[in-house]
Amino acid sequence: MYMLDSFLKIIYDNYYDINRTLDLEVDKDIINFVFFLSKYKGKNLSLEKIISDFKKSKQMKYQKSINETVNDSFFAEKDIIHFTYPFKETFRRLDILYDMIGKSKWKEIFGYDFEMLYYVITVIICRIVLCHNCYVQMKDENEKNNFKNLFYNVENCFFTKKEIFGYFKNNKREIELILNDISIDFYDQKSTKDSCLILKNGEKYYLFFIWDFLYNLYDIFAEKIKNNLGNNKFNDKRGKSFENVCFENIQKTFPNYTSYKSIQYDYKNGNHEVDILLILNKTIVMFECKAGSFDTYKSDDDGKLYQNFAKVFGKGYKTINVFNDYISDGNNTFRTKNGKKIQIDFKNHKIIYVNLSLYNIEFLQTNVQKIKSDKLHSVKVYPICWNFIDFLTFTKVACANCDLLEEYFIKRFNMINQNKQLTFDYDEADVFGFLIDPSQKEFVENYLLKSSLSNQNLDINFNISNGVYRKEFNEELDKQYLFGFIDSVNNN
Repeated sequence: MYMLDSFLKIIYDNYYDINRTLDLEVDKDIINFVFFLSKYKGKNLSLEKIISDFKKSKQMKYQKSINETVNDSFFAEKDIIHFTYPFKETFRRLDILYDMIGKSKWKEIFGYDFEMLYYVITVIICRIVLCHNCYVQMKDENEKNNFKNLFYNVENCFFTKKEIFGYFKNNKREIELILNDISIDFYDQKSTKDSCLILKNGEKYYLFFIWDFLYNLYDIFAEKIKNNLGNNKFNDKRGKSFENVCFENIQKTFPNYTSYKSIQYDYKNGNHEVDILLILNKTIVMFECKAGSFDTYKSDDDGKLYQNFAKVFGKGYKTINVFNDYISDGNNTFRTKNGKKIQIDFKNHKIIYVNLSLYNIEFLQTNVQKIKSDKLHSVKVYPICWNFIDFLTFTKVACANCDLLEEYFIKRFNMINQNKQLTFDYDEADVFGFLIDPSQKEFVENYLLKSSLSNQNLDINFNISNGVYRKEFNEELDKQYLFGFIDSVNNN
């Protein structure tokens, strides 16, 4: 057990750039190595030997892929690129589950309040990011000693149950239940998803991959709720709650603009519904909300990835194109759920379509328009693809400057539909940042948005260096989340 603790300390220091000693090149390697290490229980081997075994297994995997004839454009990227997102916005995926069942049902299923879960997890993240990681990088010994007096056991990269009890004096039972739900014994890992949970070694708890941990929480809690409600009821409630939470965010972000939820219209002998419609200054944005489960990493090759995408989002693309046909024919009449008739003036606005997914659509998100037409039927117009976390992130930008959001909408929508052969990076946050960056305006307008680009019969891939805009979004929003939480605690 002591040897494992020493290994985990080294892994921790490498992942957080505190002390880089492992010969593992990318973050994805570190995640995969943690899972790999869990299979060495009882084997008295050096860390160097285990890393050597890990690299050999990785080489065999790549060799096997080279020998196979299956075309998988994303194979290498899926093992190298590690997407990360803002902490709180990722955590908020749980809002959909809470909206589904409410306060009393949540307490009945889990044995603790939703708010308690939020506080405990936020304290753990603050303990790691703002306490231990700051402490070990301090140079001044007096400063370090003062810091130790403020926080429990800040010199340790792990935390203990007793330590968390100290932050919540009268909630031992709830903390026990929460830790049982969000942690796993180190040697019980069954996949790399387990590696992203809080890992328990004896009385010590380790959390390496905070964003991945927060993202995977949704599936953990969704599974328990699904077992309680039943599959059909869960799926029905999930879709409605996803629309509710998204619409509430739209209303809070754009209180001075008109927005509609679940408006209906009749067209070509059918009744159709629009999930969310938002009317801004220059644009009218239709959001098609999809809460179905999607995981890029479960697809072994491009073909299966496209099939899975079409299965989850295909109907949404049809809904978008039917709506586009309806307004293209000059129609503008809708009705609310209670039967109230409304008319919308589309003539003076650019119409934008957004496919909004509860699950991340990694790698494929920025270039869905490249999917062969036989996978997605009857697609004339392609929407911008957002996941829920980016939806929360980008609308926060809109709170500060709505014009920037509209600038992005117009440029991005035109790019997708006029230059379908262009893959613009893999991360929509980097695309967003690039398109609204004044320093990139000339390149965007004179190259990316030029109609001449669409006449070139070339498959073009353009990547933004080092995810620079994503990093800026994450850092700013994580500061707001963690320091805001500490301020709220201090004020109370």
